[in-house]
Amino acid sequence: MMKKEWSGELFFSRVTDYLDTYLTKALSRSRHTVESYRDALTIFRRFLSVNKGMSITRFKVTDLTVEIVLDYISYLKKDYESSTINQRVTVIKSYMKYIAECDNTYLGIYTKISHIPPIKVSKLIRPVLDENMLSQIIECAGEDRKGIRNQMMMIILYDCAVRVSELINIRMNDIDTKNGVKIIYIAGKGDKERIIVLSTRATEHLNNYIRLYHSNNENEYLFYTIINNQVNHISASSVQKIIKKVAKRLKERNLDLPESVHPHIFRRSRATHLYQSGIPLEQISRMLGHSGIDTTKIYAKMSIEQMREIIEIDSNSIEEPEWNDEDEIIKMFGLR
Repeated sequence: MMKKEWSGELFFSRVTDYLDTYLTKALSRSRHTVESYRDALTIFRRFLSVNKGMSITRFKVTDLTVEIVLDYISYLKKDYESSTINQRVTVIKSYMKYIAECDNTYLGIYTKISHIPPIKVSKLIRPVLDENMLSQIIECAGEDRKGIRNQMMMIILYDCAVRVSELINIRMNDIDTKNGVKIIYIAGKGDKERIIVLSTRATEHLNNYIRLYHSNNENEYLFYTIINNQVNHISASSVQKIIKKVAKRLKERNLDLPESVHPHIFRRSRATHLYQSGIPLEQISRMLGHSGIDTTKIYAKMSIEQMREIIEIDSNSIEEPEWNDEDEIIKMFGLR
């Protein structure tokens, strides 16, 4: 690549080129992958600002050290699983590699960062929600207007077994009705589209939700937010906060929930329940949007283990963002 001189050697000033040109055009990465990378870099930017006091207007490429990345990993461990942390750090390594390819004077920094080892990902069987837990979580979301929205998000997360990134990107024109039943077209990883048919119960909830939130037919996204008169889809972090808040209330009522309740647990639970009901892995794989059944096999192993345990034991809000002086620069650099 041609060497490109840029003002101040600011670390984040190549993000737009990296995401919109390098990843999108040179590497042909999907829109979902690009947005995932944008989110990862945005989270790192916020960590530097809040935890390190390093402004986006001052943090240079030469300020990136192994110590900072290790501190970032420790920070992420409070809220994220090992696989997610590894993905966040991989994005930083990939972006730093791109910077070094553009200007080889930074090759030494990239080399040091690239040698940071990934966190060992546990192979332990991950928990799922049983039917009682699912019912109580959905009910606890509330019956007011926001509660109905929160219920609808969790119902779709489970009923459609979608990823949270897929949930927040569902548009109204992705929804169709066939014989009174709702069908949702899901744009998955690699822009692979799949069709999900909602259950009768989920269809009833969705019809009610649409009457409440889409009576004017003006909002593009199924789940949206309005901030400073700007309409956009709800963020993945907001969905996660909503679910954690509901789970916390239930734990305070002594409901025996898994330690961590997050959007992906609904997808995992749905896949496990389908397998336990005798649905072939191939069909579950297609529903989940997996490219093959190898990834789906984890749910088969999980359900077998759960059955063994049963036999052995019992033979039984969205907050508005605070705008600051750096906001325009953050937008200009392609971050959030």
